[in-house]
Amino acid sequence: MKWIINILRWLGYLLIQSSFQFFRILAKIGILKEFYKDLEISRNLGICDRSYRRGDYEKCLELYELYKGCEIDKCNGIKHIMALMYYYGHGVKPNRKKSLELFGELAKSGDLNAQLFLRQFEVRTHEKT
Repeated sequence: MKWIINILRWLGYLLIQSSFQFFRILAKIGILKEFYKDLEISRNLGICDRSYRRGDYEKCLELYELYKGCEIDKCNGIKHIMALMYYYGHGVKPNRKKSLELFGELAKSGDLNAQLFLRQFEVRTHEKT
């Protein structure tokens, strides 16, 4: 039974890779460029999220540099991970100021998780004083 599951996973992986390559070709000839761009951002967000969970912070930094100037609503997931990395010092020197700047950008764009994080940060700060 386990081998059937592994075969299905492998087939699913091949199907996804083939689809991704198909959309890449369409984008190169000028069809569905924006769709492919969004698909690639979504794929890289998944890579960044898995890398963060595994402790591969260098990969997260690499993807953040790639999407640094991206529209906030398309790349907010990667920016959220970077804000956490700066806040907790995962793979980078802890920098609360940079972290709060990133969370502030995300919160202004309507990101509820960033808004909640900033509220919790404010509550913790007030409790300490």
